[in-house]
Amino acid sequence: MTPIERYVNTVNMSDVRDRLVQCARDLFLETGYNGFSMRKVAACAGVSATAIYRHFSDREDLLVEVVMRGYRVFTAQLKNASRGQSPLEHLEQLALSYVEFALSERSYYEFMFMTTGELTGLRHIPEDGRRETQQALKIVEDALASCIREHSVRATDATSAALELWAFCHGLISLYFTCKIDATESQFRKTYAAMLHDYVSRI
Repeated sequence: MTPIERYVNTVNMSDVRDRLVQCARDLFLETGYNGFSMRKVAACAGVSATAIYRHFSDREDLLVEVVMRGYRVFTAQLKNASRGQSPLEHLEQLALSYVEFALSERSYYEFMFMTTGELTGLRHIPEDGRRETQQALKIVEDALASCIREHSVRATDATSAALELWAFCHGLISLYFTCKIDATESQFRKTYAAMLHDYVSRI
């Protein structure tokens, strides 16, 4: 095989792997764990039922990769959040990035945060992968720690405050995704931003 042929083959393998991950994510959300199978994922991605095993050993291995892909996108979005003019503004921008991820990557969001870990494979992530999934919370914790040092919040425990903020954001998004908040996406963004600003001012 020539260098060019090896390169093309590598690109094609990567493209197939990406399609398999996307199909697995969407099929899981559509059919649930009991209706999910490697054969269905392979058919969705346009590969043979045996070819999928060149990329993933079993469905748990595939679902773990879906979770990891989602967390990488999520963490990257948080890292790109505006620093703002102060630690408190940065914290608010992080929470706004959270809703942007939920709305722009809804399939990943629902898979990661609205499906139990036992079903998605999150419980089976190896230790190095688990540390990677915790980076997002660490970013929020660090932002809150900066706020605490500057006495711009009343909270004294960055970890607890980060979890409470995460729960607040997730609660609003979950209510919107499950149609408990009757609003267009534009209206929800405004409602979320206003409620978030009020919440952050009282942390």
